[in-house]
Amino acid sequence: MSKMQEPSIDQIDRVIQTEFGLNPEHDVVSVEIIRRKQDPERYDGLCAEFKKQLLSHPDPSAIRRRSYFGENFAIHLQSSFARKEVAGIKPELTFHYPICTIEEIRRIEMPSSAADHLLVLRADAIADSPRLKRVFLERRTRQPKGWSLSSHFETAAFERYLNALPEEMRAACEGVPAGMAFLREPNGACIRSPHGDFIVVSEALKIYLYYMNVFLLARDDIPMDDCMAALMISLRVMFLTEALDFDLDPRGQLPEEVHGRMATLVEDQLQFVVGHEYAHLLLGHLNANSVQQAPLGVFPTPAHSSARYYTPRQHQEFEADVGALLHAKLDEEELAGRLNASTWFFLGLELLYAVSDYINPSMGAPKTHPEPIDRLLALRKEVLGTRNIDADRIYSDDAISDGIRWVHSVKEQLLKDFIPYRVDALETYGSIYLPSFRKAELYDRLNY
Repeated sequence: MSKMQEPSIDQIDRVIQTEFGLNPEHDVVSVEIIRRKQDPERYDGLCAEFKKQLLSHPDPSAIRRRSYFGENFAIHLQSSFARKEVAGIKPELTFHYPICTIEEIRRIEMPSSAADHLLVLRADAIADSPRLKRVFLERRTRQPKGWSLSSHFETAAFERYLNALPEEMRAACEGVPAGMAFLREPNGACIRSPHGDFIVVSEALKIYLYYMNVFLLARDDIPMDDCMAALMISLRVMFLTEALDFDLDPRGQLPEEVHGRMATLVEDQLQFVVGHEYAHLLLGHLNANSVQQAPLGVFPTPAHSSARYYTPRQHQEFEADVGALLHAKLDEEELAGRLNASTWFFLGLELLYAVSDYINPSMGAPKTHPEPIDRLLALRKEVLGTRNIDADRIYSDDAISDGIRWVHSVKEQLLKDFIPYRVDALETYGSIYLPSFRKAELYDRLNY
């Protein structure tokens, strides 16, 4: 076969039957085809690693049952199951199985509630991404009993926020489905479906926040090369070019103390994001007579503007920011912690928007959200004007001004000396690692 030819259906079926021991007539088989012509150097490297693993693995037949490498193409087995397991399911919906249960697939076919629409959003995002599908198949393998996609996503951040709301507000929110998903835009959104409202926050948002915080706050604790790698990871997550397979391919384990600080900060920032979305709901921003027509969210598409006129939609964002902190019954320490965490949330957005606009200029498109610094200052003004917080617990006005000036200087330096030379790296799909903290190199489709 010429190196430029595509593998035929017969060749693929032959590998599935002879190498993987499966029968396409009786088994539903999901595979990923890797073609050498797309990236010969990487393909040859994967092929060499495959042969190396065959020599050293205690059960080489287990590797052969999931991966095949030929001269011009490779096949990676994603999943397989007997056709009788999906009897009665429309063929075009079987690709959701076994990540979704049969019951969930029936709900996807005919959604009748807001929770069903949240499930559809979750399932479609996974089905559209071979890498995400591998992540969730591995998650399912680790939890073989009682698995369902709906129950898999964590709810702790939402429960924590709801538990802090006054009883009347909590009652208004508890009937609204809410949870994590892998959104095409790593953000949060309050969405009106044909069967009711639901709230969703992207799992990828946690990754973005973690690595942006590392760049902003760990510069004195880890090498600068690792800080810059963390910045690239965070940006690439938001640009949808970083592979969301952190479960399977860790980017590097930071020192325990640094990791702990970053993880704690992310939890407080997530509480702000979750609270922001619940605030849209509580403030009636999704009502039929609202000026808002599209789903509301924390992250807009950035656009240039020097104006300080705020549209009704932008005023909703200011209101939701304030509601995120003041709706909940937080003691002084908790409120101070979340206000401080939101500071770094907005300073990170300032960098993100600058880089995003450099990569994809907005051409003066109208903005849905105010500028991050405007949101930061407005939030502080409203919260500190409403609640008394010990000055020792929060950043002072001078510290905030210094932080804003510092971020602006970092932004200018990035746009001048760093980003122009990293555009290809930001736009190319794959993975970036923390160079000082990655223990061992893992190979996609071989080690996971």
